[in-house]
Amino acid sequence: MLNNALDHSNGLQVLMGMHLQDGQLQMVVADDGEGIFYKIAESAHLFDERLAILELAKGKFTTAAQGHSGMGIFVSSRMMDGFAIESCGLRFDPNEASTPLARFDWIDVNAALKPSQVQTVVRMSLAVDSTRTSNDVYFKYFEASNVGDAEPGEAFHTTEIPVRLAQLSSELVSRSQAKWVMNRATQFKTVVLDFEGVAHVGQAFVDEVFRVFATAHPHVRLKTMGMTPEVAKLVSLFGGA
Repeated sequence: MLNNALDHSNGLQVLMGMHLQDGQLQMVVADDGEGIFYKIAESAHLFDERLAILELAKGKFTTAAQGHSGMGIFVSSRMMDGFAIESCGLRFDPNEASTPLARFDWIDVNAALKPSQVQTVVRMSLAVDSTRTSNDVYFKYFEASNVGDAEPGEAFHTTEIPVRLAQLSSELVSRSQAKWVMNRATQFKTVVLDFEGVAHVGQAFVDEVFRVFATAHPHVRLKTMGMTPEVAKLVSLFGGA
């Protein structure tokens, strides 16, 4: 996370902090740079910075391809018990819909970086008695036989896409929203669509994902998780998974 701030933020200051509280190791990295979601949106030509959160969540996205593979945040967020990035009023937390990471009460990053203005804050939390290993993450999302000898990002074969991030201010009913979700999905062999936090889907959205995309890219395996019974029924009704 420190390297991300150094290589991507174009900032002048970086703040790091660690604190042990209630059996959790809590970590913070903050910078006064351009803002992570702004920079991703600018690099990917996105019309809304909220879509930058969606692209970041997928993995394999980087604004500095020569030095980074786009795997760091994806992997780090899954190694931690809690992980959140905040920037300019927007927030990325893989567990936002279930167990969002609370702000830490032992540090005020805004005060610590004064007179500079904080643009990006990364918060991480890990239980000191956690039994999770790095291999638990790598073997789930990477091809173990290729991790050591593949091109950067090539072994990274499975992603999980939080579909709710495409809702913006409306329900998932349009083909445009489906295309936002499936953008760059062809970079992976398996795409797990996480519907947690989604209460409704429309026919056009379902058709675009499960028929149009699936037909055009049969080499990409689509899986789903986190559907409510109602959403699962709608997806099935409209010809989806």
